[in-house]
Amino acid sequence: MPLHLLGLAGSLGRPSRTRALVDLVTAQAAAHLGATAATHDLIDLQPSLGAAVTLDDLDAPARAVVSAILSADALVVGSPVYKGSYTGLFKHFFDLIEPAALAGKPVLLTATGGGEKHALVIGSLAATGLMLTGRWLQIVLTGLFVSPMIVPSIVIGVAFAYSFGRMGLSGSYAGLVIAHSILAAPLVFLSILTSLRGLDPDLDLAAASPGASRGHRFRHVTLPLAAPGFAAGALFAFTTSFDEVVVALFVASPDSLTLPVALFAGLRDRLQPTLVVVALLLSLISFAFLWLMARLQRPNTPQKH
Repeated sequence: MPLHLLGLAGSLGRPSRTRALVDLVTAQAAAHLGATAATHDLIDLQPSLGAAVTLDDLDAPARAVVSAILSADALVVGSPVYKGSYTGLFKHFFDLIEPAALAGKPVLLTATGGGEKHALVIGSLAATGLMLTGRWLQIVLTGLFVSPMIVPSIVIGVAFAYSFGRMGLSGSYAGLVIAHSILAAPLVFLSILTSLRGLDPDLDLAAASPGASRGHRFRHVTLPLAAPGFAAGALFAFTTSFDEVVVALFVASPDSLTLPVALFAGLRDRLQPTLVVVALLLSLISFAFLWLMARLQRPNTPQKH
């Protein structure tokens, strides 16, 4: 009996980039494994999902989607990224399902939103998780995570071109987003890690003493205090993705051409006045970003009364 793959797109509209990405990944995985495939949207579970407290509160169509998810051999799950995280309704749906029901089931996670948003998610999760490990493991994982900053861009570009060609992502928008996410994630990681290391660990212990969960402590204690590091990391990711040329030359196509690549291509014939104006505007934007990052990383000084 062939395997059955089920895709779930966490977007609340049709058509959506998340649904297109989930369809692509599910179809390619099914073709590789010789399996059957189907895809559902989170909007298929509305309107009962928002008010549901348990699975029994869902209507019949929504329960049918849940049954299909639980009976599938593997899942391909995608969510749009919003402010560096997944959507609330997407999390609410999986909170309704018992973790034991998904134990041992392969799940492939995908996301849409843009290179800097993916980098913010990856970097923040990595930095937060690293703070919970031992000292020697932190050294090893930090070295591995910042390795894209050490390897020459030309080597990374060739590696991406070869890998994406084998995966069918060569010249695609998804390939460009993945490449920029990997390049920008180390900067987000270092920015957030520096911010987290500057926090007093006793604050987290004080929040844990009344019984607050780890997630509650992170949202209401750690995240507000480390917000400047998250904001600076997002700016670093945006500028890295916006300014990258070498890797984009290997993975971009005429349909997903970035502005730096277009400027580089325009210099081949002659220097046009439009290029000079755009270059000046980019320089002014860069200075504005530097000023904003300096403001975000400046520690708050208590006011004297």
